[in-house]
Amino acid sequence: MRNLSFAVSGLALIASYSPAFLQAAASQNDTIAYSKTLSSPIQIMAAATDAQGNVYLTGSAQAGLETTADAAQSAYADGLCLGVGPFTPSSPCPDAFLMKLDAQGTVVYASYLGGGGADTGTAVAVDASGGVFVAGNTAPRLSGPAFPVTAGAAFPSLGESGAGGFVAKFGADGKLLYSTLLPGASVAGMAIDDGGNAYLATNVYVPAPFSLPSGGFQTAPKGALPAPLVAKLNSTGSALIYATYLSGSQSDLVSSIAVDASGRAYLAGAAQSSDFPTTNGAFQTMPKGPANFRNGFVSKLDADGASLVYSTYLSGSGGNDSILGIQLDRRGNAFVTGSTNSSDFPTTQGAFSQTGPAAPWRDSGEPGGFVTKINPEGSALAYSTYLGGVSSLAVSPEGIAYAGGVAGSGFPVTAGAAQGCVSGASDAFAATLDSQGALGSATYLGGANDDSLTAIALAGDRAVLVGSTASYDFPRVPAVRRSFAFVQPFVSNLRIGDPSAPAGPCVSLVIQNAATYYEGPLAPGELISIYGPGIGPQQAVGVQVDEDGNISRAAAGVHVLFNGIAAPLLYVQDKQINAIVPFEAGASDTTTVEVRYQGQVVKSGTWEVEPTFPGVFQPILYPDAPAGTQYPSAQAGSVISIFGTGLGQTNPPGVTGTLARGRLGHPVAPVKVRLNGVEGEVLYAGDAPTLAHGIFQINVRIPQGVPPVTPVTCTVPLTVEAGTAVIRQTAQVCINAGP
Repeated sequence: MRNLSFAVSGLALIASYSPAFLQAAASQNDTIAYSKTLSSPIQIMAAATDAQGNVYLTGSAQAGLETTADAAQSAYADGLCLGVGPFTPSSPCPDAFLMKLDAQGTVVYASYLGGGGADTGTAVAVDASGGVFVAGNTAPRLSGPAFPVTAGAAFPSLGESGAGGFVAKFGADGKLLYSTLLPGASVAGMAIDDGGNAYLATNVYVPAPFSLPSGGFQTAPKGALPAPLVAKLNSTGSALIYATYLSGSQSDLVSSIAVDASGRAYLAGAAQSSDFPTTNGAFQTMPKGPANFRNGFVSKLDADGASLVYSTYLSGSGGNDSILGIQLDRRGNAFVTGSTNSSDFPTTQGAFSQTGPAAPWRDSGEPGGFVTKINPEGSALAYSTYLGGVSSLAVSPEGIAYAGGVAGSGFPVTAGAAQGCVSGASDAFAATLDSQGALGSATYLGGANDDSLTAIALAGDRAVLVGSTASYDFPRVPAVRRSFAFVQPFVSNLRIGDPSAPAGPCVSLVIQNAATYYEGPLAPGELISIYGPGIGPQQAVGVQVDEDGNISRAAAGVHVLFNGIAAPLLYVQDKQINAIVPFEAGASDTTTVEVRYQGQVVKSGTWEVEPTFPGVFQPILYPDAPAGTQYPSAQAGSVISIFGTGLGQTNPPGVTGTLARGRLGHPVAPVKVRLNGVEGEVLYAGDAPTLAHGIFQINVRIPQGVPPVTPVTCTVPLTVEAGTAVIRQTAQVCINAGP
């Protein structure tokens, strides 16, 4: 049997294997009431709250949603969606869903809402009596049941349009009260008035999908599609009260809607049209951006939908300025947020940031964000500020704006922040703006991996943040082992800042398997990456090996200790250290980790220890491929070589900090490898010759029954099992169909 290996230089290659920088982990203080992740296979698209602090979520769900006993629709519709293109197979269609959490974050009810097509909830709202409204979109089905529609619905079918939107109302107990379709109209937003009427912001992509009631402001699009259409649906879902287009001669899009106490609807979006309808005396009656680029717009309709109270563009000259959300205060001021590429987007004195669109806490090249408050007449800006990374907005009745989004290092958090610094490359953030648009309070929220924000809602003086996280150490969420579905939705209820309290600390340890970037337990001999500012020198220092094959345990003033035992160091620099977990760490269930730099402990924490936590490096080697092959691949029966880390203790035992020379160790835990679910024959599993103990090599024969989808398939799900630990990666393994 051949025992293939890298050259000695491979150690330096693996040692410097450097994923994107991730900073110190998040932590917590008492401003966070609760924070939880949801294990159900859902994607949250919208959130709402009620006066009791309950949270309502909607979006899309696959099979496996944990519905409650009294769910309106307990079963997944199990429809089939057609793939895009000849090489994309058909896949299960998502259903929309509705979930209610109580004020402590406990699930009250959860229900599917969908048929055999692709269904997604895009908006959720609650009325004064506790009625819950969900709106979204539905697409044609290849299989499965029809979308559920109740008797007397305004539109019982999609008609010839084939696709469209839907609106459903649930009682306070989660029972379905009505459900109707909306042919040919894609629902972008929804608002509810005191009478339980639903106001819908939709975009129409097909000509005349349904007849409009008479008396609307604009009875047809002026020109190109898509075109915004605003519709008011009565409280029983049985008929439209009014519907009107709101468009110019080119394609325009509405994104959000709000309604005031008098039943006047406020719309926001992005207009490509230079003749989008505006009103005399409005703040900006003409677009500023280049031709055929989008400009933000804000429009206010009267209560019967027959005329405009005001309509204005809101943009700079940079092009493609879009408004994504609109909210109101009790005085009728409209608060909008969105993205801008313009350095001359209108801002006001005293606001948080008058210059943009770039922000220090955002990657260069990304669009800027803004928050703008427009007076009730639409004639002037009460305030306007750049706010890079903003994506979500909520407004209190008193006019305090709560903005949320994603920010990297440098966001100006305030005293008593729930989380005082960034924990990863970027985290979610939440901030308040006062009546002049100045920063009131601000906090980060996130862990070491990617965190994003979908929506922000209000529960009294607290903010409810909803989004997704891939972080093992997300604040207040127990660091349970994830099943490597990895990205999970989260809901957090917090007070953004408490000036009477210290900011939530964020100096806990961040450690990842260096092959997978996964955070998790540590395994003896595992090659890891440690992240955090100020943990090493500005200039990178690589691995240092003496003539006897011993790897240095100190480099440029850096030491890493596991229960007091110094770890071999493969790479050190400010913000990142690559090291090997000493095999001695496997003697207990936990280990204390200290990072020392220039004699000072700069990071420390306690970490779980497991026998194995495997991860695989790229690339995969093809020793059976003909020499000189430019793009090597494997066939069934040929051998590939996999390199990785985290297989744990070996026999004979691995020696911390030395190169694997002479007799090679084999993992104590049994090892299996599967390609696309088919187990391959493991010919060798053990130390990678000439590399450090803790870096493994597996030679595996490609099994029969892993046919390529195309003549050469290079993306094959790879599973490595070591004892009870399983790691699933999408590995770049090229398999050739052969002659």
